[in-house]
Amino acid sequence: MKRSDFFFTLALPPLDFLMLIAAGIIPYFLRTLTSIKESGIVSPIFYAVPIHNYFLIIAGIACAWLIIFSLNGLYNISYPRKFFDQIIKIIVSCSTGISLVIIALFLKREFLLSSRFLVISSWILSIFLLIISRALMRILRQRLFQKRLGLQNVVIIGNDENAKAVANFLRADLTCGYNVVDALSHTKNLENKIRLLGKNQKIHELIIADLHTPREERLEILNFCNAHHLVFRYAADMFATHVRNIDIDTVGGLPLVEIRRTPLYGWGGVLKSIFDFWSSLILSIILMPIFILLAIAIKLDSKGPILVKLPRMGRGGKIFEMYKFRSMVASAREEKKDLLAYNERKDGPLFKMTNDPRITRVGKFIRHWSLDEFGQLINVLKGEMSLVGPRAHEQEEVAQYRIHHKKLLYIRPGIVCLAAISGRSGLTFEEEAHLDTYYVENWSFGLDINILLKTPFVVLSRKNAV
Repeated sequence: MKRSDFFFTLALPPLDFLMLIAAGIIPYFLRTLTSIKESGIVSPIFYAVPIHNYFLIIAGIACAWLIIFSLNGLYNISYPRKFFDQIIKIIVSCSTGISLVIIALFLKREFLLSSRFLVISSWILSIFLLIISRALMRILRQRLFQKRLGLQNVVIIGNDENAKAVANFLRADLTCGYNVVDALSHTKNLENKIRLLGKNQKIHELIIADLHTPREERLEILNFCNAHHLVFRYAADMFATHVRNIDIDTVGGLPLVEIRRTPLYGWGGVLKSIFDFWSSLILSIILMPIFILLAIAIKLDSKGPILVKLPRMGRGGKIFEMYKFRSMVASAREEKKDLLAYNERKDGPLFKMTNDPRITRVGKFIRHWSLDEFGQLINVLKGEMSLVGPRAHEQEEVAQYRIHHKKLLYIRPGIVCLAAISGRSGLTFEEEAHLDTYYVENWSFGLDINILLKTPFVVLSRKNAV
């Protein structure tokens, strides 16, 4: 998925909404014109609906139509190469929407004045305005690309005719949205070459266009892209493996397959962010009395701040400060170096000590019931974390990741995770990483709701709590 595809698609729903409002309002005023009345096109007006009431009706219909547009694929992230296909979808979607309006007219006669002129003209105008607006967006997009704005920097790998054809096609046609940084004939020293190229401009995507690239090299490049958060594409007939999350596009006549790292890229991520923000805001308001009691208890128990800011590595390897209600002494981070020899987790980079001397009296209580985690609601409101997601790890822990662990950095870390409801601290690091990887690759709203509903019961059971 190119970033430009996502941003332009994000602009479409509000633009379509405005076009639909215009398509409904314009006929409302046209039917009052004397010339229109005298022509006989419009029946006499027997019911006079105030403009503000009419506007609310049109706004409600427009919202319903946006859902129809979405179901018909008008908001798919992938950029439609053929504009004619979009026109067909617009006509079908608007016709479906107006059919529902006509059904409503039969069920409730006074609804929308039962005016055939309003219905027919709004339908025609909506199709016309939507096609015009989409065409203008398409022209704007192509003009920006021609000025080299918003291009996806890509490196093409391959030495056969297909690879050369793809490279030449993308260089010649900037409207595809790509800037070919380089075309490499082989994968030897790939990491060093990418880093060298990345000094001048950030690399976003690697494309293997050579049909004869050995399978081992392809898998190495896939792992490299996963570790460095690059989009990976390959020629469609290259290796016959079952991949769940894929997008297929044609570039220069060659079908290319993009392996999507997570369903959260695109609309899934937008919807999850909206859900996270409002849910965390409501939770913060409801739980405010508990937060005040926690603050008083922490302050009376030991010296130090109520909230601690812990450096953690988030999405894309970016460092952020994670908030927690303080459960340890103020000098806990400095004392950790002296306790590393007592780490009970030898299977991975995480640190665990059953009777950690740094934990305060109040800290034992709030950790036992996971109350310290509520401070992370601040991070969710700031957009640094999600309610549900992989565990947020320290920079020193991430430095010990193996290459397949890097998938955990694809998305924002969460307050709770799949591992938290599957064993809490009783899991090994590999088991925890496996569950978090499953979440990243198979995210859905249903999975989030399931984890959130199970979390209170897991906490109350106090199984494997530390």
